[in-house]
Amino acid sequence: LMVSNNPYFLKDPENAGYSILNSVANSLDYGIWLPNLVCAIIFCTGLALFCKRLPNKWLALAVSIPWLAIVFTFNSTRQSAAFGLSLIALTLLFDRRNLGFFIYIMSAAFFHTSAIVMVFFGIFGLPSIKIRRKIVLMLVLIVCTYLLLDLLIIDRLEHFFRVYVFSETYHSDGASIRLALNCLPATLFLLFKSRFQIDPSLRKFWQWWAIIVLCLIPMMIIIPSNTIVDRFNLYLTPIQLFVCAHLPLLFKGKNQRILVITIILTLYAIFMYYFFTFSAYAFYYFPYKFYPLEYF
Repeated sequence: LMVSNNPYFLKDPENAGYSILNSVANSLDYGIWLPNLVCAIIFCTGLALFCKRLPNKWLALAVSIPWLAIVFTFNSTRQSAAFGLSLIALTLLFDRRNLGFFIYIMSAAFFHTSAIVMVFFGIFGLPSIKIRRKIVLMLVLIVCTYLLLDLLIIDRLEHFFRVYVFSETYHSDGASIRLALNCLPATLFLLFKSRFQIDPSLRKFWQWWAIIVLCLIPMMIIIPSNTIVDRFNLYLTPIQLFVCAHLPLLFKGKNQRILVITIILTLYAIFMYYFFTFSAYAFYYFPYKFYPLEYF
């Protein structure tokens, strides 16, 4: 595999970060492994920082392995970097470092434009702004985002709507399963949110997050192509880590907590087994080659 030979990121402005990374790899004659390595480091850093903020960081990390760390990251290099930067942005948002949040989201958008959707969660996470002003701010942001994308990538924007929204032929396999993985913890949080020992503003933030997850169910049915819903659903995946890390704490007994942890790990183990056994794309993951070991 070779990286792109196009060193001019201005020809690909919506993915400027990844284009620059490719140009550096080309100039140093390092090939595809350098962009893969950098994107992997960004993803792992974001995942580690996010899990560190949770009460059961090791359980959250274990939950992330089957889908996020293996299926998603191995398959989507650019988007995994964008997702890692988005996780870092969330940790800053939880510390109410709003400027840092928006800077990291903009950086993520330079790796994959879809990361721009995280800005809307940042608006809902601003505790000092009333809901009415948040809605107005979101509408203004939607218009500005559309005008910016229309200015930079007008041809691709038209192609995006035609292929990802209105096309019935463009389809993401397993999108419904990935949505179900988010809907289950979202439902659990909405049912037992009062028992989560977290800050009230944080509880309200995750409440909005869970509601948006459940709103994707009718969108998956209505929109002809499920790919756009699947892409959006990806950025909602942190709710799995958040809820699973807190879920054992809802029970007082040690044995009950162990049972809950066992059930969670078993469910994700079943998912990983299902993917590697029945997925049409499983053969791409075998045999797995770790680059430094290829020299021996």
